[in-house]
Amino acid sequence: MRRWLSPFLGGIFLMLVILAWVLFLPIQFGGSAAYVIISGASMEPLYHNGDLVIVRRDSQYGVGDVVTYYSAELDKYVIHRIVAVKEGQFTFKGDNNAWLDPEVLPSDQIIGKAWLHIPGFGRALTPLRTPLGLSLLAGAVAIVVFFALLPAPRKRKQRFAQVSSRFFMGGAAMRELARQLELIIFILAIVFVLFAALGLIAFTRDEYLNETISLQYIHLGRFSYSAPQPGVYPSGKALAGEPVFLKAGCQVEVRFGYSLMSDSVESVSGSLALNAQAEANNGWKRTFPLAARQEFSGTEANITASFDICEILKTLREVESVTSVRRDIYTFTITPEVKVNAVIAGQPVEATFTPRLLFTLDDLQLVLLREDPERDPLLPLDVKEIATNTRIPNLIRLPGLPLTVGLARMLSALGLTITLFVGGFIAFSVNQSLKKNPLDGVAIKYGNLMIEVTQFPAHAQAHAIRALSIDDLARLAELHSTAILHVPAAEADQFGVEAGETFYFFEMPKGASNVG
Repeated sequence: MRRWLSPFLGGIFLMLVILAWVLFLPIQFGGSAAYVIISGASMEPLYHNGDLVIVRRDSQYGVGDVVTYYSAELDKYVIHRIVAVKEGQFTFKGDNNAWLDPEVLPSDQIIGKAWLHIPGFGRALTPLRTPLGLSLLAGAVAIVVFFALLPAPRKRKQRFAQVSSRFFMGGAAMRELARQLELIIFILAIVFVLFAALGLIAFTRDEYLNETISLQYIHLGRFSYSAPQPGVYPSGKALAGEPVFLKAGCQVEVRFGYSLMSDSVESVSGSLALNAQAEANNGWKRTFPLAARQEFSGTEANITASFDICEILKTLREVESVTSVRRDIYTFTITPEVKVNAVIAGQPVEATFTPRLLFTLDDLQLVLLREDPERDPLLPLDVKEIATNTRIPNLIRLPGLPLTVGLARMLSALGLTITLFVGGFIAFSVNQSLKKNPLDGVAIKYGNLMIEVTQFPAHAQAHAIRALSIDDLARLAELHSTAILHVPAAEADQFGVEAGETFYFFEMPKGASNVG
């Protein structure tokens, strides 16, 4: 049993060392972990004074994550919760605080996200942070390493070395089979630990995360107008962007199209109206309704209105005659008013969109103005954002292979099941084989201790004692750091061990068990 337990435990130990290195290596030594000892009450009741929290670097952080960052204002490390994210800048707050942290930082200044919490353990580590504590810890590690590397004394007798040199070594097939089984058990142990570690990580994390994300939706408008202008334009009318000459024609038709654009929008309804406004440079205004409000449903809507620009100008001149204030030029603005209700990303949205199309108006012409040279006044655009909470799959970021927690749980359960099944199948197969041929079992169990010889040493018969089983011989061989001599024969195999002046032997008839 110890022969098979050793490679199994060795594989588990190796993987535990590797996992500990990967998971717990501090950032200062190239790892991803940082160790925070809680000082204060700002995160109660989650964390208390003296607790230890291990944080790990992550590729992304969101609202609700507990993270550690260095506060230049306080000149110390702070572990608080992210409560808001805006344009890549994170806002923090202690759970037990009534105020926000004064600093707003980008993600590259966050040290890591809380990963493991050990209540009260920070108080035990505090003495080790002193020079004396570090010296004692380093000394203890050095002593352990020294004794671990100290070679064990060999008690092999010189006389046994002389005897064994006279005989040939055999049983190569059985020793090779034993080595293969050791390798298989070692590999199974490594695979078992890997899947167990994956399961531990997966089943201690939430399968989904609640994340606040900003979704965009866009109000898009499309202005166009036309006016009959015989003899002025080849088409006989002025089109959008072109001036309208009042001597050639006064009738103007204006059209406005509206679109609500979003990746996730539904249940859209609203209303749309169209107005015009003339404004003097002293602030006086007069509004002219162009089209009454009309209802619409869906993400598209259109409205059209016709008006006589000469009649509007006549009204303005009548006001001038009353006030005795003459204005040569007015600013003439066409303004659609869109009121829309929609459900975007599952959240109700009520919004208003009021773009404007500007002209200058005088006795001779109506001319389009461009407020921003880089924007087309005929295509107004308004981009809005809505913050929404959504559930996203939590990820376990393995090197080069990010896995969702749900998939990691399934893989770990499947991997552990297959590993245990394969191990059980191997154990059952070996057990059945040993029942059929006990000698193979002896070679497999103790092949590393056995030397095949043609006969026992001549002096062995003088002080020979029969052992009760081959297992007793193996214990004697390990106790005296010697080998088991194996003499194969047609009817019975003989095994012997030299222990000082005494020679112990055991005889196993063909097909019999390894117990006498």
